[in-house]
Amino acid sequence: MRNHNEDPWFKRIKSVRYSLGWSQSEAAEHLGVDERTLRDWEAGRHVPNYASRKSLRDRYQKTLEELGLVPPP
Repeated sequence: MRNHNEDPWFKRIKSVRYSLGWSQSEAAEHLGVDERTLRDWEAGRHVPNYASRKSLRDRYQKTLEELGLVPPP
């Protein structure tokens, strides 16, 4: 079985959103971003900026490491 922490960051944030039972529009509202921005993140087209990473951490209740948004040392 594959370890979820091996997934790229964009798959992780999508998976967490699913686990919270949020639609993309609900998640975007909770995160204070446009739905298009969230779609771009979840597709791996754009990386969240620093403020958005903090919002993801706080709203998704995961560390940046768990979300894959911190490069390994």
